[in-house]
Amino acid sequence: MKKMLYMMHIDWDWIFQRPQILAMELSKYFDVTVQYRFANNRKTVRKNKIRPQKQAVYFQLPKNNLPIIKQINTLIRSIYKRKIIKGDYDYLWVCSPELFDVIPEGYQGKIIYDCMDRHVHMAKSERKQQVEKMESALIAKASQIFVSSQSLYEDIKSVNPDKKVVVIRNGYVQSKLFYDERAAAGEKAIYKIAYIGTVDTWFDFDTITSNVAQFKNVTYDIIGPTVVKKAIERVHYRGIVLHDELYANIKDVDCLVMPFILNDTVLAVDPVKLYEYISYGKCIISIYYPEIERFGDFVHFYSTGEEYNALVHKLIETNFKPKYSQKQQSDFLVNNTWDKRVSDIIEILTEKNEDVQL
Repeated sequence: MKKMLYMMHIDWDWIFQRPQILAMELSKYFDVTVQYRFANNRKTVRKNKIRPQKQAVYFQLPKNNLPIIKQINTLIRSIYKRKIIKGDYDYLWVCSPELFDVIPEGYQGKIIYDCMDRHVHMAKSERKQQVEKMESALIAKASQIFVSSQSLYEDIKSVNPDKKVVVIRNGYVQSKLFYDERAAAGEKAIYKIAYIGTVDTWFDFDTITSNVAQFKNVTYDIIGPTVVKKAIERVHYRGIVLHDELYANIKDVDCLVMPFILNDTVLAVDPVKLYEYISYGKCIISIYYPEIERFGDFVHFYSTGEEYNALVHKLIETNFKPKYSQKQQSDFLVNNTWDKRVSDIIEILTEKNEDVQL
């Protein structure tokens, strides 16, 4: 088996999502060593039960703006560069441009860039220019680029028309499917709505605040790490939950929601959570943007806070019945598994050379 160093920009114990899932799936085809960045704040992580067979923790000191810290981090990077050369890897799979400065200058193998976000827009203001330079350099060196959305494809191809770019969307971890079979019924005393995922600057607190103010019989459970947090009546922050324990935490909720503020970062996202929401067989509400229009058979979309409130009112009348049938659920997910995504990746790496949009 050919050797691959899988370079992650997040801690392995951060939310189990695209980076970890692809690392495990690629291990079926390559001798994979996962190198992940250690989270200095351990309160933001919870140990994932699924672990890579081979791993190497990449550690950087915080407060990199201090001269002495910069010097130490530069030394640490040089050590990792020597380890990469010594490892004699056939492939470097790179999940973020912020890892570009760990790639040895003399590396002779193939570099694969898996672009899953608009990293420049997500960077802090003082780092945006540096991240932009690193991403341009990474794209120039990469022999293959994968992107998770059509928007990211267009971003890269508009500036680099000759690069090999392939859309590999996010997917669904094959497991038991659930379906919330419910018929319209009388009004309940309390309706529970849940959100699963990271809470950061893109989370629309204003819409949720307006909704609980208007509907005294609605509560929210927020499941996942909270980078930012706002105290709102009847909004409960449940913290980080292991991936295989998620359904147990939402099996009694009436609806799952994705309340995002639309910005350049969100507009390029193919949300893993929508695949997972569908697998749970619940009623689903999400802010609308073009990248997720293909989820229209499964998701109730809204565009404003007023539309959100009107939609919740309408769905209360139907007891939050799922928009889709069990057959629609099954047919969609069988074609959107991570196993299928990786099969496409392997075919592209071993045979295809042209641009492909999947």
